[in-house]
Parts: sequence; structure tokens; C-alpha cells
Amino acid sequence: MLLASLISISLSPLMFQEKVAIPTDQRGGRVLELSLGDCLVLGTSNNLDLNLSRLRERVSRHDYEMVDSRYDFEFFLTGSWNKGETPKRSEFQPNITSWGYSANIGFRKQLLTGATLSLGFNPIFFNQEVQSIFAFPTEGYRGAVNFSLTQPLLKSAWSDYYQAELDISKDQVSIERYIVDRDTQVTLNQIVESYMALVFARENWRVKYFTLKLSRDQLAQTNKKIKLGQLAERDRITDEADLSQREEEIIVAETAILDEEDALKRLILPFKSSSDWEIIVQPTLVVGEQDPKYPIPQWKEAILIAKSRRPDMRAQERVVNQARLNLTRKDRDLLPQLDLTATVNTDAQRDTFGQFQQDIFGALFPDYGIRLDLVVPIGNRLARNAFERGKLELEQAQRAYRILEVDVERQVRQVLRNLWTLEKSTLAAKQSVRLAEDNLETETIKLGLGSSTAFEVQRRNTELSDARSRLLQARLDYRTSWFNLQAVLGQLGEDSDLPTTTEFLDGPKSGAKPAEEKE
Repeated sequence: MLLASLISISLSPLMFQEKVAIPTDQRGGRVLELSLGDCLVLGTSNNLDLNLSRLRERVSRHDYEMVDSRYDFEFFLTGSWNKGETPKRSEFQPNITSWGYSANIGFRKQLLTGATLSLGFNPIFFNQEVQSIFAFPTEGYRGAVNFSLTQPLLKSAWSDYYQAELDISKDQVSIERYIVDRDTQVTLNQIVESYMALVFARENWRVKYFTLKLSRDQLAQTNKKIKLGQLAERDRITDEADLSQREEEIIVAETAILDEEDALKRLILPFKSSSDWEIIVQPTLVVGEQDPKYPIPQWKEAILIAKSRRPDMRAQERVVNQARLNLTRKDRDLLPQLDLTATVNTDAQRDTFGQFQQDIFGALFPDYGIRLDLVVPIGNRLARNAFERGKLELEQAQRAYRILEVDVERQVRQVLRNLWTLEKSTLAAKQSVRLAEDNLETETIKLGLGSSTAFEVQRRNTELSDARSRLLQARLDYRTSWFNLQAVLGQLGEDSDLPTTTEFLDGPKSGAKPAEEKE
């Protein structure tokens, strides 16, 4: 009867709620007591993978600026000095020895229509010695102001062609931003799962600790009966074997805590130095004995939410749009190249720079010209193959979007079904714990009366330990699954939290069908 009373006390709810110091918390180091919300905030800012993903987004922004920058004005300036001598050919083409300076200065710009605009000024100063009976100037100024505009008319022409290139680059920026958003949600979901796994590992250690304590109590009682001559020496072998198994379980449980703690630290710490591994993370989440029943949306409604909010679906939509714009450009490239070039020049040559300026900027001697350039590639295989490839890329992007759409629908249905299953599993696990406690207490009383064996008590003790571990796992999985739902719906953020509700899973009265079955 003494043994029965001792084990009954050990099985009381207060005993299991007692916060026994976990050995891994005593190893020394900086202690961080973190709530789940704290971990989500830390992970959003510190996670190494997310920071790498953000760099890719910044790279895409610079890529867009590089494409857009080709439409900026370009200033050009060249300067040169030259000296030369020409042989005499006639009196009108005498021997000339000359030297001089020249420059070319102006602006160029590519327009969104594909046109190239150029405006330049080309002044030249010359000094010459002429072996002739005719009068030639010994020095002077000559040059021109040049204006030219080249506009493609067919291939690579007009603003829609070049605007498509800008839009493709801009879509890439959006794609990278959506990828960062989705990576953030996936990482936050991993943080939730890792946090809950650490909570389970710590609480499971306590379950194993109390199981170990019961085994020690059992061995102590067996030793006492052996001293009183009520049992033989060999009767302690079973208890000692059970105690060894419990000690092995507690060692494994301690290792699990360290593993899960490292996994969580990898997700939430910046690791500017290796000393971050020495930090001790202690979750503040209290599971409690009451389990809230979270509101579960209808699966069709949830799918609509997911399709409107999932960043990866928005990203794939941009990929489809990129493929469509790219096909438009490749279709235009099938045309022959026909370019129209218009030029206006004003030439001048004077002995003084002032007169030279008046002539050239006054456009006293203008020249005008228009030119058409036609290039027709024979066979045009390059453009045709590029166009056919573009059609396949568009179809590929559209199929990928449809596959993603189907996968999102499956994920939503799966997580909703999982929530409903875990809701029932928690109730079943509670019932299993209650029955295991009753069985252990009954078997212990029977052992005290001599109608049972220590082996049966140990077996009931194992069943209770397993049942409590399953209940703990079900409770944490239920909470984790709620965050999984938010991630699948595309609305998991660093400020996400479990919903507050007054409805609790207190018994088997919850017989609701899963959301998809209600349809």
C-alpha cells in the first residue's frame, strides 16, 4: 500500500506540471528567454538565408536601372592633334605642310522608339604652308555642326518593342521581391516548427524525468521488500533493467533538446561570430492543459485567399507576363531591318574664330540628307528559331503557373485536413493519458496487494510515458499546423500569432467534419 500511495502522488497533475530544472540549461552561457513572437521577429531580421535572398532582390533592381540607363543622355568629347604633308600634284594641288587641332563634342541619346539621336560640334584649327603661286590661307578654322536621327521602321522599332524590355526587367524586380516574401513566409514557418520542436523536446524531457522517478521509486520499494525478506534478490533485476532503460531515454531526451536548440538558433541568430552557438534558448511558451479550438475556414474560401495572397503565385504570374512580352519582341524581330536616317549639317571655314562661329551657328551653309538602309536576312533562321523558342517559353511559364495553382490547392486541402485530424488526435491523446494513469494506478495497487508483478507496473509506466509524449506532440502539432495554414494562405508574418478563442477541446463532443467534407 505504501508503494501505491507513493506512485499515486507521483502521477498527480501537480507533479507533472512541476518545472524541474533541465540539465542542458545549467551548462553556462547567455540565456535568451524567447516567446514565439520574439523568434519570428529575430528570424525576419537575422536569418542568413533571408538576407541572402534580399541581396538578390537588390541585384535585380540594379539590373533594371542598367536597362533603363541606356535611354540617358550621353556626352562625348574627343580631341586630337595632327601634322602631315601632301605631295604636289599640280598648281591647283600644291605641296602642303600642315598641323592643327581638332575636337568633337556633343550629345547622343537613344529614344524609347529605338531611334538614335546625335548632336555634335566639330571645330578644327589648322596651320599650313602651301608651295603655290595661288593665295592659300596660312591658318584658319573649319568644322561643322552635325545633327542626325536614325529611326528603325520595322525590326527593333517603336516604343512597344523597347517598353517591353523595360517591363520584363521591371517584372524581374517584382519576381525577386515576391520570392523574398515567400522565402520569408517559408522561413517563419520553419521557425515555428523549430520552436515547437524545442518546446516538445524540453517538455518531453520532463515526461521522461518523471517516468525515471517512478522507476527509481519502484526499485527503492523492491529493495526494501528484499531487506524485509518479502522478495528474493533476483526480483530486483527487472526493476534495474527498467531503470537503465529510463536513464537511456533521459540521455536521448537531453540530446534532442540540444539538437532542436541548435536548429532554432540557426534560423533566428545572425551568427556574426561562432559564440552565438553558446547561447541558451529557453522558450516561454506554456502548453497548458486546455487546448483551444481554432477556427478553420472552408477549403474553397481558403483556396481563394491563397491564390490572391501567395507571393509565389504572384511571382509566377510575372514570369508568364515576361514570356508574353518577350514573345512580342521576338515576333517583331522576324521583320526585315529598315532604318531611316535624317541628317542636317552646317559647314564653315574662316580665317578668324569669330567669323567661323557666325557662319556655323547661323547655319549659312546647311546640308540636308535622308537615307534608307534595308537588310533582309536570307532564311531568317535565327529570328524564326528565337520566335519558336519564345512560344515554347510562354507555354512553359503558363503550365508552370497551372502546376503551382494545383499544388497550392492541394496544400490548402492538406493543411485543413491536418488541422481537423490534430483536433481529434488531441482529444484521443487526452483520453489515452487518462486511461494510462488509471491503469498504472490500478496495477500499482494490485502490486501492493500481491496480485500483480513489477513487470506489469513497469509496462503501465511505459504506456503512460508514451501517452503523455503523444499528447504533448499532438498539442504542439495542432498549434504548429495553424501557422502552417497561414503560410499556405500566404499571410504568415513576423506579427502572426495564434488566434484567441473561448472555445476549448475539452472532450469527445467535438465531432465536426473537416471543412472540405462540409462542402
